[in-house]
This record gives sequence, C-alpha cells and structure tokens, in this order.
Amino acid sequence: MTNPNPAGTSGVLWPTRAYYGDGSTGPVTISGNTALTADVYYTTLTVTSVLNTAGFRIYADTIINNGTIANLGGNASSTSGGTGGAAGTLGGGTAGGSGLPGLEGTAAGNPGVNQLAGLYAILSNTGGAGGSATDVGGAAGTITVYGAGSGDIRVAPQCLLGAVFGISNTGGYPSGSGAGLWAVVGGGSGGGGGAVNSGATSSGAGGGGGGCILVVCRSLQGSGTFSVNGGNGSNAGASGSAAGGGGGGGGTILITSGDWSRWAGTTTAAGGSFGTGIGTGNNGVAGNVGTTIKIQG
Repeated sequence: MTNPNPAGTSGVLWPTRAYYGDGSTGPVTISGNTALTADVYYTTLTVTSVLNTAGFRIYADTIINNGTIANLGGNASSTSGGTGGAAGTLGGGTAGGSGLPGLEGTAAGNPGVNQLAGLYAILSNTGGAGGSATDVGGAAGTITVYGAGSGDIRVAPQCLLGAVFGISNTGGYPSGSGAGLWAVVGGGSGGGGGAVNSGATSSGAGGGGGGCILVVCRSLQGSGTFSVNGGNGSNAGASGSAAGGGGGGGGTILITSGDWSRWAGTTTAAGGSFGTGIGTGNNGVAGNVGTTIKIQG
C-alpha cells in the first residue's frame, strides 16, 4: 500500500487499513528467536518461536501468533540486578538494584533504578522492595508520572503510537521543554536489592522491570502469548543473615486490532517473584502487575 496523498496533493483519503501500516516490511515468519531493531510494518507476521520487540512497535495487516511476542525484564543473578525490558521507540523497564557482598557490620539494600524524569507516560507498575535484615531493604525504582490524566490512553492516536502529545514540562521526549512534546509509554521499574547482616555471604538482587509491547493490526489470530513480565529477584547467599531481592514490576501491553474473533491466546504482565532471605534476613517483595490494554480498532 502506497501513500495516495504525496506532499502537495489532496483529495483522496487513506483507507481504514492505513492504521495498520503500509506493509513495507513485507510478509515475515519468525521461526527462530528474533529481536527487532526498528519499528516494523508487516503485511502478515507469523510467529512460531520468540519475537523480542525490544521496545519497538509492530504494525501489520494480519498477525498470526502461535509463539511468544515478548519484552521481558531480566532475572537477577546472585548479586547482579536484572536488566529492564529494552527501550526502543517506546520506553523500557529499568534495572533491579544490585545485591551486597558479605560485610563487616550491616548495610541497607540498593534501590532499583528509577525511570527517567520527564520521559514516560506511565501505564506500568513498580517493582518490589528488597527484603530487610538488621537494616532496611532497597526500595523499588520509582516511576515518573505526568500531571493529572496525562498518563492515560484516551484517544485513538495515543493507542496507535503509545504516546501522549502536548506535554508541557521541561525534559520531555525527545528533548527540550514546553508544549508540543510527547511522552512514550513506559515499562515496569526494577526491584530493590536486599539488605545484608554481618557474616552473610551476600544479599539478593532485584529483578528488572518488564518492557513494553505495542501492536496495531487488522486481524489478530493464533493461540500464542504476549508477555512483559518483570524479572525475578535473586535469593540471599548460602550462609549468615541476609535478605532476598525484590521482583521487577510488570510492563505494558497495548494491542489494537480490528478483528479479535480468531485470537485464542494469552497476555501476561506479571510482576517478578521475590528472592528468599537466609537466617534472620527477610524475603524480598514481589513486583507489581503491569498493564494490559486491548482495543477493538
């Protein structure tokens, strides 16, 4: 499909299907694990394996998803916090707080990473805090929220782009200040790292926040999965007293389809599970569930 209205002409309206893109990426079958590197405009997208959106938008006439379309938060590993779901043209999740090695004395947990101020119109949720020991656990990363109502999806252009326009504040996306800026949908925030007590091996780290998926298509078919789950917090080390890490918050799924009648699949934006403490250290806190919005386009 080509633009019937090149610059300087007028008179012919785009057909309704123009909402689903021009098809310039063509028909594609994803039969092996694949990550996007840009927004895509398919005629038909068939998924039988795993497609990582990496924070980019998907437009298509028809999507047949019998695999998994995802942008997941990473699981924490030992004292390393999980990575957030990737950011592309949409906002991403943020990383979990790191755990602490064994110390002489006690120490509070590290917080999860905050979302950038002035960047995201938020539809997602925060991670869980790290567990406490003698000292407090690390807080989940914070989520930036614009003024009243600006984080909501309320009208078709916001649904199709995952963005809110006309934001008037300093530091908006892509840069600058003043009216006319736009803010993209964001993912979940990272979980906090656990606190550590004297003599402990190490405390757990926080899971990463889930990212974002935005899909716009004429027809959605199949029985696969869309997932933006937060990553799991890691457990405290093998000895002493230390706390587990918090789970990452679930991200955001925003799907607009003209025909849902042949879709029998699932969507999931679960928060990550908590890591367990050892000795007198407490468990971390599970991440909060993210947001899923399904729209009849």
